[in-house]
Amino acid sequence: DELGLQPLQAELARIDAVSSKAELPALIAHLHRIGVSAPFDSYVHQDARDSSQYVIDFMQSGLGMPDRDYYLLPDKTFVDLRQKYAAYIEKMFTLAGINEPAASAQAVLEIETQLAGKQWTQVELRDVDKTYNKLDIVALKKLTPAFDWDLYLKETGIKTPSVVVSEPSYLQAFVNISQWMPLGASKNYYKLRLLESYAPYLSAPFVDEHFAFNGQAL
Repeated sequence: DELGLQPLQAELARIDAVSSKAELPALIAHLHRIGVSAPFDSYVHQDARDSSQYVIDFMQSGLGMPDRDYYLLPDKTFVDLRQKYAAYIEKMFTLAGINEPAASAQAVLEIETQLAGKQWTQVELRDVDKTYNKLDIVALKKLTPAFDWDLYLKETGIKTPSVVVSEPSYLQAFVNISQWMPLGASKNYYKLRLLESYAPYLSAPFVDEHFAFNGQAL
């Protein structure tokens, strides 16, 4: 408890050190290696069409609330939760010493809302044919040419001739959105993902805020 945020300082410094968007694929790869969610996540599982083989699957992710509906639907329940989520991000940023926590929280919520608007619905995700899109690495690069897959694969250590992309249109949208995201807001977004993943193991203030939102409000 006395350590506070100290165990994460090196990771936060790594995010702060990112000086251009060209470095973000390496950052995402590092976050994946330490179990932190990003706008897309990668999983290893048996190939749905060849159970004798394992495959890497890239899937939509990166939201602090359970799915897209929490960001987009006009129902009062979701509107209230969005307000509570913004307040929660602000509190986490305050605890982490991030500048202008309220404004930074709103900027991150806007990023997540943009991502949510491009994510597939729960109904679409249940379509086993639509979500099976096996691509070789050349095709993956053609799908999202602005994302440096060579750098990402190098940093993760993934060596594979092909991958499955569950939601190709979302992956394209994420790469497009990341092009216009201000770098400072992007870095705060990744800091939030880091804090979300590790808050339950930090000091009591982080544990309490994490539980108050994730264990009670949601």
